[in-house]
Amino acid sequence: MAKKRKSQFRGVVSAHSKRQQEKGAQYGYLSLPKNASMFKETPGSILRFDILPYIVTDGHHPDRETIGDYTIAKKDSLWYRRPFKIHRNIGAEKDSVICLASFGQKCPICEERTRMMNSEGVTDDSKALKSSDRHLYVVVPIAVKKGSGDWEKLEAKPQLWTISNAMFQKKLDEELALDEDNEVFADLEEGLTLEVRFSSETIGGGQPFSEASRIDFKERKTPYEETILDDLPDLDAIIKNSALSYQVLKDKFFEIESEDDEEELEEEEEEKPTRRSKKQKEKEEEEEEEEEEETLQDSIPKKERCKACEGTGKNTRGKECRICKGTGRKPEEKEEKKTSENRCPCGHVFGADCESHEDCDSCDGSLWEECYDEKQKG
Repeated sequence: MAKKRKSQFRGVVSAHSKRQQEKGAQYGYLSLPKNASMFKETPGSILRFDILPYIVTDGHHPDRETIGDYTIAKKDSLWYRRPFKIHRNIGAEKDSVICLASFGQKCPICEERTRMMNSEGVTDDSKALKSSDRHLYVVVPIAVKKGSGDWEKLEAKPQLWTISNAMFQKKLDEELALDEDNEVFADLEEGLTLEVRFSSETIGGGQPFSEASRIDFKERKTPYEETILDDLPDLDAIIKNSALSYQVLKDKFFEIESEDDEEELEEEEEEKPTRRSKKQKEKEEEEEEEEEEETLQDSIPKKERCKACEGTGKNTRGKECRICKGTGRKPEEKEEKKTSENRCPCGHVFGADCESHEDCDSCDGSLWEECYDEKQKG
């Protein structure tokens, strides 16, 4: 009688289900915790909202600093923002990704930008790799006034809000420098409501985006209870969980094949019949590759070489470079694919260019989500 096979499902199905329930949504490059939602400001409006503090969990918070006898943004203390950096248009999908310098770590994209600047100086390519400063906040929207209309009440519940440093935090810092009494704006008990006027700006005739042009501080009607901290999201964890590892980010940036893909190709090669011994074949191939690599690299002017493989036509694992397709030269820029029904108001490719341009930060929430979903479908 055959031995009864032990079930592989016992003790794992419920655990998997629990993990799936704990997962939240994906908002561009941010992985949100369960039940968390994002807030989006409207260009050309006046917005009233509160900024709430969160409990810092990162011992190396970017804002950590000792001022006199007090250290701000230290672990287990309260702070009101989480700074981070992003790179745009990375990899074949032209995604936005979190720069690992946000955690004080080495970033392969920053390293490549430094290499390019050291060898070629400042170019358009190196400028494109520069990271952008952003901030993540917990806000409670209160009311909005659009144009000459009346104030409209908003759902007063904590939400996540991200915006570039230049579009909000820079103006906030200027206002706080004028009156230090307003520095308590994020305090639960003594905090102040921000009334922010967002101008409507455009770049190159694209879709309008928001920029804080004026910030006033108003007394809050009611203070917040300290117990609300238990329900607020951990901004440090959100940024950390949304970032890719160094190797994954490097592979994505240089569009390097994964090890699993390479192993499959190697297995296919091994299955092919050959009259030569394995050692002899490997030696001959190695000699041919070295000779071909030297000849190819020497024949291409430095400025025309592919940045990913430096003109060798091979990636770091000796396989054909996916950027230049083994030619060793910079690939020609392809004209963006356009459709007859392009729903992007900025003229970008709907469902393909999501999170690839500055305009994407100001895109309408529902339209952005449709565009992002379309991109995920491939």
